[in-house]
Amino acid sequence: MLIAYGDDSGDETQKRVFAAGVVVGRQEDWDFFLPKWIKKNPEGRPFHATDCDSDHGDFKNRSHEDNKQLYADNVGLFVNSQLMGAGVAISVADYWELFPFAPDNKWWPYYLCFSGALACVCEIAKLSIPQERIKVLFDRDEAKELDSTRIFDFIAKRSGEPTECLYGHIEFGNYRKDIGLQVADLIARETMKDLDNRIGPTPRWPRQSLMALRRSNRFATVCKDRASLQQYRASADLIHADPQKGKVFKEWLERNGGRDSIHMRLRFLAEGGIT
Repeated sequence: MLIAYGDDSGDETQKRVFAAGVVVGRQEDWDFFLPKWIKKNPEGRPFHATDCDSDHGDFKNRSHEDNKQLYADNVGLFVNSQLMGAGVAISVADYWELFPFAPDNKWWPYYLCFSGALACVCEIAKLSIPQERIKVLFDRDEAKELDSTRIFDFIAKRSGEPTECLYGHIEFGNYRKDIGLQVADLIARETMKDLDNRIGPTPRWPRQSLMALRRSNRFATVCKDRASLQQYRASADLIHADPQKGKVFKEWLERNGGRDSIHMRLRFLAEGGIT
């Protein structure tokens, strides 16, 4: 059994970038990793990537240098572990421009990231020998839990697909109690910053922490920038141009009781993993 922890992240305005990140490992990998993490991040000061990176919250009374060193140390703990991670980020403004008829729900761009993160989890499961199923736990956010659960259940129940690796039902926890969620928070933030540093008001070079994670060869990011979303929109527009894909989409609509629309095509692409 593999265990995956996930969390989300966004820029300070929640208008440029949303991201979701996941960290996956076997129970023995987590058992080996957790004592090292607790030594750096005690229960009374649980790690929160944004606060540590910006000297806020539990980290506001520490020096900036100490916080930066702790962040770097935590990246090092991941790099020197057997855990694997991935993240998916999306350009929020480009999403709304390219999908103007999507539901008026601020979290809908995030759900594309969440679906993509689950796809990453399944890809990691496919790499395991022997192949194993994955238990998934995400950080609790009541605003997104219901739709996140629906997306997870839909993906998990698709018979005959690699997503059968998803085990049971998604669970939600608190990062102050579940250390795996603290690690996932770091991965989510690095994924968000990867895209935000490209499209934000002040373009920046990739962060040293991101480069260190990439050099481990066990961490990857997927950035849905404007070009990527344009391809996604083209795929949605051309669903019926492919007879087989059109047939699958029609059957999916019937199962879900929906009508053909850009919203339903987008949901079909996100939940079905068809690109």
